[in-house]
Amino acid sequence: GRYPGFTGVWFDADNERAYVLTVAHFCERQECDYPWVVRKGDKGFQARLVGIDKKDDLALLAIVKEGSPAPVSLAESDPTEGQAGAYYGYPHSSRLRRRDAVVRGKATNGDLLLATPPQQGDSGGGFFVQGRVGGVVWGGGGTDAVARPPTAIRRFLDRCRRKPSPSPAPTPRGN
Repeated sequence: GRYPGFTGVWFDADNERAYVLTVAHFCERQECDYPWVVRKGDKGFQARLVGIDKKDDLALLAIVKEGSPAPVSLAESDPTEGQAGAYYGYPHSSRLRRRDAVVRGKATNGDLLLATPPQQGDSGGGFFVQGRVGGVVWGGGGTDAVARPPTAIRRFLDRCRRKPSPSPAPTPRGN
């Protein structure tokens, strides 16, 4: 069968592999070790699941880097209230869509509240502030999108690095 798509953010790790940061809630609907194909435009790249955290709703996929798109950098700190940016996703279609958003504040758990409602298919999309990833959209409620901030993303990436793995540990860095 065909599974719904998710949006993700490309991270660079080393000369051989790139990593895609996305949401973990796809595992509620399908097998987590399913053979993944990550799409960028009309190109597909084989990927495998490297790490998952259902509590923080984050997942990390590894792909062969050859021919993959340029990676992005993670923001040094969490975006603050009033900071403007944009998030990207594939709501109800196969076309990438930009949604401008402003940080309205933080939820009690530290997640960012973005004053632009998401649609199904926006999950896993990066919220970009000044050209860097300032969060990963995972859901929404009412008029706000909700995104995991860089502090939560860093904790997740650190846990993935500590796990024994046959592949290199992911280290977000950009061009």
